[in-house]
Amino acid sequence: MRISCALRRGSIACALLLSGCGDDGVVDPGGDGDPTPPPRDQDPPTFVKAWGTRGALEGQLVQPRGLALSPASDELYVVDSGNDRVQRFTSDGAFVATWGATGTAPGEFFLPIGIAVDAAGNVYVADSGNDRVQKFDSEGRFLQLWQTIPGRDGLSSPQGVAVHVNGNLYVADTGNNRIVKFDASGAFLLEWGSLGIFQGEFDTPTDVAVDAMGDVYVTDFVNLRVQRFDLEGNFIDAWGRPEPDGTDFTGPQGLTVDSRSETFVCDRFKHQVRWFDSLGRELVAWGTEGTDPDRFREPWDVAADASGFIYVSDSNNDRIQKFEIP
Repeated sequence: MRISCALRRGSIACALLLSGCGDDGVVDPGGDGDPTPPPRDQDPPTFVKAWGTRGALEGQLVQPRGLALSPASDELYVVDSGNDRVQRFTSDGAFVATWGATGTAPGEFFLPIGIAVDAAGNVYVADSGNDRVQKFDSEGRFLQLWQTIPGRDGLSSPQGVAVHVNGNLYVADTGNNRIVKFDASGAFLLEWGSLGIFQGEFDTPTDVAVDAMGDVYVTDFVNLRVQRFDLEGNFIDAWGRPEPDGTDFTGPQGLTVDSRSETFVCDRFKHQVRWFDSLGRELVAWGTEGTDPDRFREPWDVAADASGFIYVSDSNNDRIQKFEIP
């Protein structure tokens, strides 16, 4: 049985999607006798290493937030939010480069949060405190920015960005409770969403990701769910289950989607990373609050590479943790 739920400050709107549920409780989505198998047993990823200490020197971090891997090099880009800069590391944590400073000029940041890298190595940063998205080349040279939208409200505290293989950019425009889509040149294409609890509505969308199949995933933070859409903003499904065993979200912040369309979500206030299959069924969660390896303090974002490694911005521990999928 699949449950799609929306919650907002004590209000609950739940829809049970019961299409073709057999006697054994296994979902038959098409009702044609071809049941979907139950989710597989999955061990959690294993800790590999961590890097970062609190500070402003190269390689040090203050509340790291957004993460993105370069498709070309597997280098990891980290939004070092407390230092208003971006840092670049190898996949093993060796410092490579940094850029940015506090300010409002192009190339400067104020509370940057989200980040994405396209196939050409261009880097997009959600410069949340400046109500804009900035674009850089792979070396951190400023290229352009998005802030105003002709005939529409401009961006307001955007927190998440994602880029599709065709170059289109998706922005979680958090303050406006919507997703905004731009083409590769920065031209506005469409928007969807408004404040609410129902399908396709949001309350503080904090991140966005696009998978290889062309589905768009959004962490709907206050509504305690993940919503999935097609590339044109048409609602597909959602998950986030308020169950007494504690498997509901407490703060779905950042997310990523791997090559199998499986999602990893940072449940910020539960101090966990949660792994869901392509149908939105939870496979495993790992982490508890703490400072030891494999523990988190408000994990903010997550990235997955093609080699089976997972990277987590352990924000309040001022570090990045790396895990390996078994």
